[in-house]
Amino acid sequence: MAQPLPDQEIGAVRAALDLLVAPSRGRRFQSAALPEGMTLLLRIVADDQGAIEASAQRTQNSPQKLQEAAAFYVEQILLAANSDSYRVLGARRNATPGELRRHLALLCKWLHSERCPELAGSMFFLRITHAWNNLKTPERRADYDATLDARMAALAARKARVDDFANTHGGNGKARPPCGEALAASQGQARIGAARKRKAHSLWRRLIAFAFGAQAR
Repeated sequence: MAQPLPDQEIGAVRAALDLLVAPSRGRRFQSAALPEGMTLLLRIVADDQGAIEASAQRTQNSPQKLQEAAAFYVEQILLAANSDSYRVLGARRNATPGELRRHLALLCKWLHSERCPELAGSMFFLRITHAWNNLKTPERRADYDATLDARMAALAARKARVDDFANTHGGNGKARPPCGEALAASQGQARIGAARKRKAHSLWRRLIAFAFGAQAR
């Protein structure tokens, strides 16, 4: 009998089951940090019977559902278009070389199984091997980390500029005046509107008087 799994190891499996039930949460999962227990999830997707049995006992789900959920999570979250090389391999940036190597092996085993369609498998294989090439040596990993840091800094700066523009322009492309100026402008428009109404009313009265005067003559 499989040994009970600790809470920290089952986190990724539970996340995969949640995603399978509610795929609409995919965008949120893609932007969130990877949960604990990714190695167990990849063991499931690679058809490791020990991992499948232990996870089935802990979550009270069938082996088939666990494998479906694990594969769906890998496809939708790890292999998403915006995933960096660490995420593609189901790892965080502090992962050891041994962890990265093991995850690569598990993913390759999944890709060579009958459960992975040939076309999708070939596309996924390119993503996974490219990620591994970025991280497989200390030198390449250092270069990739520097590139990743620069990209993240650029994205953060861009977001800050967008937020600053939205705060300044109110999201409609027009500059928002300070509260005091806005209030004065509103009051000015109200005075102009009242004057126009008085002028129109006076003109209307003159027209009525003219019409009745013409009738009297």
